[in-house]
Amino acid sequence: YPAHHITMGEGGCVLTGNLALARIVEQLRDWGRDCWCEPGEDNTCFKRFDYQLGTLPHGYDHKYIFS
Repeated sequence: YPAHHITMGEGGCVLTGNLALARIVEQLRDWGRDCWCEPGEDNTCFKRFDYQLGTLPHGYDHKYIFS
């Protein structure tokens, strides 16, 4: 599983009190995912359904689009 590359015990651990750095590390963990919605919450970043990618339908779920 690609998301398991940064894991505690096997691949290391990243700790920070800096929110901006935490977002970057989470994006690396998630292979470049643009949407940062917290678990159990939808569209808190307001990017998830406001994105047009090529010929995909408008409103395509951006949570699973990687850049």
